[in-house]
Parts: sequence; C-alpha cells; structure tokens
Amino acid sequence: MRKYLVIGLAALGLSACKEEPKVERPMEAWVFRSVLDERPRMVTAALSDDVWVSYDARTSSLYKAWKGGVNFDGAVYTTVHGPQPTSKGYAYYTDDEENNEWFLVKDGKEVKAEQQYKGHRIVDGQVQFMYELSAGDQKIKIFETPEAVKRGKQNGLFRKFDVENDGDYTVGLNTTVSSLANERDIITNAQFDISNTEDVEYSGGSVKKVSGKLLLKSDGSTELKAYYHEGFDDGAASMSADTEEEL
Repeated sequence: MRKYLVIGLAALGLSACKEEPKVERPMEAWVFRSVLDERPRMVTAALSDDVWVSYDARTSSLYKAWKGGVNFDGAVYTTVHGPQPTSKGYAYYTDDEENNEWFLVKDGKEVKAEQQYKGHRIVDGQVQFMYELSAGDQKIKIFETPEAVKRGKQNGLFRKFDVENDGDYTVGLNTTVSSLANERDIITNAQFDISNTEDVEYSGGSVKKVSGKLLLKSDGSTELKAYYHEGFDDGAASMSADTEEEL
C-alpha cells in the first residue's frame, strides 16, 4: 500500500536556515573526483567527520552516505599501482541502481528522463551538484546541495534541490532512505510517495529502510532530511568503524 509523507518544516517548528550548522570540513580538499569502490566517475564530499557522501556522475545521483572516510589507495595517492580508493566505515545508505533514478511527470503520467551530469561547484562554502534532465525538446536544470546535520545524538544528511524548469513537467526522483529508527526520521517540505518500508535486522536490533518517489517543488527549494539511528554513533552491537556493509 502506498503512503504519502508530506511534512511541512514550518508546521514542525523547524527553520532550515537556522537549523543547518556551519560545518567544519574534515580535510582541506574535501570535494574530489576518483574511482571509489571500483566505480568510476565518482565525486566524493567530506561534509563532516560523521557524514561523507559520494555521487555517481553516470547517474547524476547519490551513491553512498557513510561515516568513516576513504582509504586513499592507488598511484595518485600512494604511487602504488593497482589499488583504488575505497570507502571505509559503515554505510548509512548505499544506492539501489534499480530504484535510484530521475523521472518526469506530465498530466499525471511518468515520463522517463534522460539525465546528464554537469559538474559541481562551491557556493557559499557548500558543494552544489548540477544535473540536466531532458525529454524531447524540454531541458530542466537541477542543483543539489547536500549538507551534514545533527539532531541530538543522531547524524543526518540534508539534501536541498533547486529546479530551473520553464515547462510543465514535474521532476521526480526514485530514492531510498535507510538506517532510520522510524519513518519520522525523514523530514521533507515536498511530497514523498512511500512505496515500500522494510525492517533491516542486525545483531543489536533493526533499522528501517524506506523507498519512494520524491516530487520536487517547481517553486522554491525542495528539502529532504534523514536522521540516522543513534546506534551508529555509540558503537553498539556490530556497528564498528570496520563494518563495510550497509545496516
């Protein structure tokens, strides 16, 4: 059964501008391109010590969010040929390539969109990823700004989307949010059509994994926050910094 999650930030007494902290980056060159986890054309951003993200330039979408950093192996970093950079630590989220793609909606019907990665830039100290979607002669620009956030002991990821769209298409993104204590750990000011909720078991309990369709606002920014289970911060059960798998 499909469910709709529409949570207004104002109704919850939240102000995106006031809530987002000014984050200290964990390294000087905190945004970089490389092969990562044997995947080419990845762009990684060290948003904070607790939240790293990597985007796939081939799909113009988030590949992974995690805590733990990167093993900088390979000739560029260590002069050793063969190895390539890999993410280390535990994953809050790793993409599902079959359920992580852009689409357009017109007259209530989904239209498959061609996507193209247009690079990234730094705006007011934040990284902004740029994509272009096309359907026929229609071209739509999307600007995504990710940032690390915190709520109590919970680490989180804030994603802001801005759209330049002169046509009559609505932009949608198939996406998954995982490592949640419950569905209330997802906060958005747009429509998120939940298609599936799954309990993922680990040795110390379980977390929730939620999949759905996020419909981006045509007027103003679309905001999506996910706050991750506190267990990822206290080292409980098997959630060690050496655990590579997503929980």
